[in-house]
Amino acid sequence: MKRLIIAGLGNPGKEYENTPHNVGFETIDELIARISDSQVSILKQERPFADVWKTKMNGKEILIVKPLLFMNKSGEALKKVLTDYKLQLANCDLLVIHDDIDIEMGTIKVKRGGGSAGHKGIENIAKSVGTKDFWRFRIGIKPKNAPAKRPPKFMSEFVTKKLSGSALAKMRKSTETCAEMILESLEKGIEKTKRMI
Repeated sequence: MKRLIIAGLGNPGKEYENTPHNVGFETIDELIARISDSQVSILKQERPFADVWKTKMNGKEILIVKPLLFMNKSGEALKKVLTDYKLQLANCDLLVIHDDIDIEMGTIKVKRGGGSAGHKGIENIAKSVGTKDFWRFRIGIKPKNAPAKRPPKFMSEFVTKKLSGSALAKMRKSTETCAEMILESLEKGIEKTKRMI
């Protein structure tokens, strides 16, 4: 049976909660809640480098992962999970949930492979696991007032700044929708979940 690994990217710690960079973590939280509500058995296993949940849905064994080594070391944490559970990507499907500054907030795109567009978490995963050939659920975080050319200072400040009001509500709606899309993909296949909202 081919396993599925679902990894949501973010930064650990309360200071990063409700920030654009943590939509991967927020989606994992929503996904865990929905699986638990459906009364499907799910077991949490804590590791120093990641929180891991094990479950089985629609005949597929699933590992759900929150890397805890900070965004730019997401791949190193994921590789430790693979080693710890004696898994190889040749026998697994990998699905990564992450923020994307090039996509309007409120939009989700699904793709397989491709470049990182400067996303440090995706870069580190590709480097650590040795391939770019994995599924990505890209959650848009681009604000309406984003400058055409985004200097590094703007990027680092924006992705780690806490959201509030309508922006926070929009982000939460995106994470809820992304969790729904992932559950749908478990039934229909990820390749059939290429949709935008």
